[in-house]
Amino acid sequence: VDYLGGNTLVSGGIYNCADPEGQSSLEMTDALRQTVEDALSEEPADEAHRALMAQVRSDYNAYLASGSAGLFDSAAWHALQTWNGGDKAADLALVEAFCSQAPDGLAWLKSMGLNVTKIAQGGGALWQRTHYTEGPLGTSIINTYTSALAEREELASIYYSTTARELLVDADGRVTGVSAVDKHGNTYTFHSNNAVILATGGFAANVELRRQYCEGEKWPDLGQNVKSTNLPGITGDGIFMAQAVGANLVDMDQIQLLHTCSPRTGTTWANYYTSGSLIFINKEGKRFVREDGRRDDMSKAIIAQTGSIMYLVQSGDFIPDPADARTSDGVPLLEAVEMGDWYMADTLEELAGQIGVPADALVQTVADYNAACETGVDKEFGRTLLTMPFTKGPYYAYARTPSCHHTMGGVQINGNAQVLDTEGSVIAGLYAAGEVTGGIHGGNRLGGNAIADTVVFGRIAGIHAVKGE
Repeated sequence: VDYLGGNTLVSGGIYNCADPEGQSSLEMTDALRQTVEDALSEEPADEAHRALMAQVRSDYNAYLASGSAGLFDSAAWHALQTWNGGDKAADLALVEAFCSQAPDGLAWLKSMGLNVTKIAQGGGALWQRTHYTEGPLGTSIINTYTSALAEREELASIYYSTTARELLVDADGRVTGVSAVDKHGNTYTFHSNNAVILATGGFAANVELRRQYCEGEKWPDLGQNVKSTNLPGITGDGIFMAQAVGANLVDMDQIQLLHTCSPRTGTTWANYYTSGSLIFINKEGKRFVREDGRRDDMSKAIIAQTGSIMYLVQSGDFIPDPADARTSDGVPLLEAVEMGDWYMADTLEELAGQIGVPADALVQTVADYNAACETGVDKEFGRTLLTMPFTKGPYYAYARTPSCHHTMGGVQINGNAQVLDTEGSVIAGLYAAGEVTGGIHGGNRLGGNAIADTVVFGRIAGIHAVKGE
């Protein structure tokens, strides 16, 4: 391709990290307090888990003693939710390194001009620590990088439409470069002075690989009928380039489906989403899952519904003026309505008619949801984020279905982002960061953790690579 950016470019552009100052205006409800207490009442899986829980307890006690009414958060709580949310399958040391350095990573992006517009709870994020960035999708992240590179053009050369083919290794087993070919067939050999850093993404766009590695009891069908949010080039090439020089692969059976994708495109086209602003409705006009839960749980619940789709429903409380609103990818909301991707009505009954669900069921569902917002307790599904009842029109709906989104498996790294071989030893001269790696997200990635992962371990890789370790 002739542009910078892989899946980051088409991501939600959201970034998770603890930010107590920024989160101070968010309410710490009784349901959220119970979420913390429940996590701290578990039986520890091992001593590392016990130590992390103890740190969270210490952080939480300090928060309580402060008398703050704002939302509690800390790097340790982020780490505990990340590890628990990934079924305790990740490398906890990597998780803790990731979450502890995520705030510094965001500060680094801001220092280069990134603008954060709000903090909320992204889909599947599990906590209101998701920093939303200015601009459609992940363009602001990539634009921040390209602007910084333009100011340092003497330090970097970018080769567009040039495909890496294999890693070069010297007689001592050190990775010393990369061979590549451009779109005209010209070949290149890039020699490294210190190291090579892999940042080539996962393989969710590769139907053959996701069926080979990830299809099973959890996801019985990952074939052609399941679309992908990924750019077409995200096919796992870098993972297997690393494997060819001895890299160990971990968690290759773990894949995430994103629950909020367009049935028409398979992408996040025309989303406008925070977990507290919406309800999920099936063809019967009823809620069927907690909307602030894990992405895998929500995706499996949607697949089980009639037609394997849902309608994401919002109200004028979140979008009071449709003429002024744009979806997350920058599409004017009224244009999405004209295209038939969104539906809009003055009443719930009219909206029900547009999307073909029973009007009485939809009206009752919204009434029940509003009652849960009033009491702060969702008895039916256990949702904890109950901050926005539906009190006024217009009312909106758009159809969503799961698509293959993120592969949690890849090359194994250590805390310095060095790639490890099958014996657990460092492969000299080779680093990796982002979705090309495994071991960080376990069995389920929290929404908003991916960009932060790329930033944290990308910076770690760069810092150590320049030392020539």
